[in-house]
Amino acid sequence: MTRMHAVAISFGAALCFAFAGPAPAQPNARIGFVNVNYVLQNAPQTRVVNETLTAEFAPREAELVARGEELQTKASSLERDGAVMAQAERTSLEREITNGQRDLERDATTLQEDVQIRQTELVNELQETIARRIQAFAVAEGYDLIVTNQGVVFASEAIDVTEDVLRALSSGAASGASTEAAPSTSEE
Repeated sequence: MTRMHAVAISFGAALCFAFAGPAPAQPNARIGFVNVNYVLQNAPQTRVVNETLTAEFAPREAELVARGEELQTKASSLERDGAVMAQAERTSLEREITNGQRDLERDATTLQEDVQIRQTELVNELQETIARRIQAFAVAEGYDLIVTNQGVVFASEAIDVTEDVLRALSSGAASGASTEAAPSTSEE
């Protein structure tokens, strides 16, 4: 074992012992878990978000459907009567159908983008509401820590060990222990 390996192992062991002591948290800390994805799927506000999106975008969607049906009728007419149409009439109808399909596709894409943007706005607002409600619930019910499948939403000061970790790191730096990795000079 090289001297560098011995120093690294000693430093690692010192860090483990520094943080292995009992945390200054309350002995009966109350911890809860919230599955935010489940809440998002089942909250009554989610239904309101969906209803809002439908109300805002249903007229545009209905207009696109009507335009699509109109284009389908024109395409059927061209297929059925195209052989007996005058060349100029046939060319004009083909151009009208092609331009209509292109416009319909562009407008459908724009609608989809607008729906996505609005949905993101509404879901973000809902997530903020849920986070505030979780925090209020945690305080009202006496929880010290609430974790979710997305991270920590609430932590009381009673279980916060941030300053203790910072003091341990500071005392390690004051005693000459380096927190930077030394270059390896392997002699194995």
